[in-house]
Amino acid sequence: MKQTLLLLAILITFTATAQRKLSISDLDQTSLQNNGYIVHQNQIKGYYLFAMNDRLSKDTNSYTVHVMDENLNKVKEIRFEAENSIQIREAACNDSTLAFLFFHPLTFKAEVRIYGFDGKLKQHYVRHYSKGFGKPGLSDHVVHKPGHANISLHDAGLHGYIVIYSLKERGIYGYEMNYYDSEDKKSWKLSSPMEKRFKHHAEILAQTDSVFLVKTVRTRSSRKYAVKLTAYNIYNKKKKFDINESREKYNMLPIAASFIPGTDTVLVTGRYFRKNAKVRRHSSEGIAFYKADKKGRIQNRTYNAWYAEINRYLQTNTKGKSRKQGYFYPHEAIAGPDGKTFIVCEGYKKSFWPGGFILSTVLLPLTRNIYMTRISATDVVVMEFNDKHKLTRANVYDKKDKTKGWNTTFVSTHNFANMMQETRSFDYRFTTGVGDRKHFSICYIDHKKKSRKEGGYYNILRYNGNKFRKDELLLKEKTGNTTVLPAKPGFLMIMEYKTKENKMDMRLEKIS
Repeated sequence: MKQTLLLLAILITFTATAQRKLSISDLDQTSLQNNGYIVHQNQIKGYYLFAMNDRLSKDTNSYTVHVMDENLNKVKEIRFEAENSIQIREAACNDSTLAFLFFHPLTFKAEVRIYGFDGKLKQHYVRHYSKGFGKPGLSDHVVHKPGHANISLHDAGLHGYIVIYSLKERGIYGYEMNYYDSEDKKSWKLSSPMEKRFKHHAEILAQTDSVFLVKTVRTRSSRKYAVKLTAYNIYNKKKKFDINESREKYNMLPIAASFIPGTDTVLVTGRYFRKNAKVRRHSSEGIAFYKADKKGRIQNRTYNAWYAEINRYLQTNTKGKSRKQGYFYPHEAIAGPDGKTFIVCEGYKKSFWPGGFILSTVLLPLTRNIYMTRISATDVVVMEFNDKHKLTRANVYDKKDKTKGWNTTFVSTHNFANMMQETRSFDYRFTTGVGDRKHFSICYIDHKKKSRKEGGYYNILRYNGNKFRKDELLLKEKTGNTTVLPAKPGFLMIMEYKTKENKMDMRLEKIS
């Protein structure tokens, strides 16, 4: 199997160098469509910038996809003609191809275009929708997955891709998974039942060269919420096993999962709840680790309760609440060296709002809304678990509390936190460099400002295999012209659009 550390660099004939800077000119705001990163096995392998060139007719435009490798070397320009409403949602790559997921909102279709490293189109798959399907028609793009893993488009096995579609039509919901082969024109489809009022969501948690593990969620408001973990064969969609927790003492809501190398064991990490708990509205009991065999049977389980193991480090009560940070929302689980696991959490709490009390009193004759409380995102906490999956350390990193919701007096704090996660309203952004278990960086926003011209800070927690070091990156622009994206280990990618010059500047910012 080919090495993939410089996967996109082999598109060109010379050796890629870490130039760290790139500018693309002649990009006005109307022509610049969107940009993003290219992922392979949850690692950043490059970037793309999607722009319109010319308007060919009333309904057709010409477009260019600028492709860069992980060192910002511009390696390819892919040109094509398409309807004027086309959008790129995500990009991924494997050892020999590069895939883009396009969405056409006006004609109700999605397409996957797979290109070889020579820039030539190898495969083209189209998925048509009926007019009744709701936007966006792809996997739940309102459900933002933390980190930099793709939501809909995933590289799968040695030469294929899996796309997850979320389906909706007149109050009937479901999901669909499609496998698209990059070498031969073949595919398969795996669908959920279409149900009234019950929403369905699917997410790939882990995979090997032949098996992928899917988390499926079936929910109706905040009262009914069922989670299931199922493993399938990538090439023939046959079910390998279900992880059955019906006989377990608790229900788990998974954060992450991984196949342990050299074994047939799956490690699942998540919050655990009482059997009768409503997982979106009620507090969890703590953090749990399950180990399941190749038949899905849970062989080992480890619990870290809020009132016991976690209380020793964070002074949490039985419901997982601390005085300063409030409750803790787990964003991501990271595999570290020597069997360690790090879980990135962010605090959230509901507090009394004096200004809202005054506002509610003044507006009482005019409205029924009561603004007595507000919910804020508080500090970032990194929990460290040993190879036995027991908590051994918890580091708290202060940041400015950011109010995320008003008029929350009669809203469940936990339900609102779930909505914050789904709309990406927390300040945690991503973790980069997770392929190297000894070195990774956790990135989040701190809204503190030393002057009105500042746009806040990007905080980076850099782990060197032994301890964390905190760095700050000043966001100079208050407007949305500056974008920070994950990059190769030890770097962040900064994109700055300069309106007056019609130019996009990109650079790799060293953080270690």
